[in-house]
Amino acid sequence: MDVQLAVPLAEDRELIAGWLRRDHVKRWWGEPDDSVAEAAADGTRGRAIIMAGGRKVGLILWAHPTRAELDEAGLTDVSTSVVDIDLMIGEEDAIGRGFGPRAIGLAVERILADPAVPRVMAAAMVANAASIRAFEKAGFQIDRDFDDSGYGRCVLLLYSRTRRLDAGYAEDVELRDGTRVRLRLVRAGDKQLFLDAWERVSPDSRYRRFLSVKTSLSESELRYLTEVDQVAHFAIGAAVIEEGREIGVGVARFVLLPDRPDTAEPAILITDDFQGRGLGRLLLARLVDAARERGVERFVSLVLATNEAMQELLRDLAPTTATTYHEGGIVSFEIPLGEAEAPGGERAPAVPGALHRLLRSAAEGVVRMRRTIAELIGED
Repeated sequence: MDVQLAVPLAEDRELIAGWLRRDHVKRWWGEPDDSVAEAAADGTRGRAIIMAGGRKVGLILWAHPTRAELDEAGLTDVSTSVVDIDLMIGEEDAIGRGFGPRAIGLAVERILADPAVPRVMAAAMVANAASIRAFEKAGFQIDRDFDDSGYGRCVLLLYSRTRRLDAGYAEDVELRDGTRVRLRLVRAGDKQLFLDAWERVSPDSRYRRFLSVKTSLSESELRYLTEVDQVAHFAIGAAVIEEGREIGVGVARFVLLPDRPDTAEPAILITDDFQGRGLGRLLLARLVDAARERGVERFVSLVLATNEAMQELLRDLAPTTATTYHEGGIVSFEIPLGEAEAPGGERAPAVPGALHRLLRSAAEGVVRMRRTIAELIGED
């Protein structure tokens, strides 16, 4: 489900005040405080309403803490240049559906657009495991425990500009044939880049990727493909630079499963003129790195096991890959990504071999991926 941040309106004050009176919110936020609703409505700090599928489900606030606030909490070594985030999921049926990490990721992107902000902090009560997990999924790391005069024992979480594959990431690499390409994260302004690259993807390649005959990308598909939060929906693109202009040649992405935030579904698409040069494996390696950075533990792919080549692939992957058989000839593969660093300091393989073979087989038409883009964006 799509998650966005919206500017609170004056009329939202009553909605927010209602959330503050709900038991699941009061448990962590304390007794209702009108100042929270007022701050969200009058713009005294950074703030946004969390929208999930067009529905208002929560609130996120951010501001620089004062020196007095930090000192009182014993955080004397934390600079007031940091920005503090508070998260509230007001609708109880929206808890545990991954909306929190996605909203946090969008807020962090806004906050760190200011180069003067070195990092973002959050505080959560030690007992609030769900909140701590949400911030960890968004890339925060636990720094320490501390005592807060109002909330008791709390955890300090920090997000620094240390995640390699974030909004500022850019990497120039050389493919095995000597061609240089630039890798960077997909941005909302890349829609024309996608349209231009689409023209260099053959009908056969389009069909293998989208399981339908597609001659163009709709506006909703372009929004889905480019307007990503880089947490629950991560996308990295590859382009060649010609006369100072980017020409898109490939993209890799993963989307978290709504009910399993440690599991994601990957996909890769390479323009026909750049297939067979090693770009797919390179993008897959970066995709796996980004997933590990965001706490993703495994990739899952749904495929249609309808031919002998697929059956052979199943037999080959069975020893290292968890497979589940479903009705209609559908098989799900779960491939663990492993840790970024293996025991003994050795780095885990950049790309699990089973994952590379599975996605390469899909690109070659040996297997058919089960989910279409229409299913992903909720269109018929």
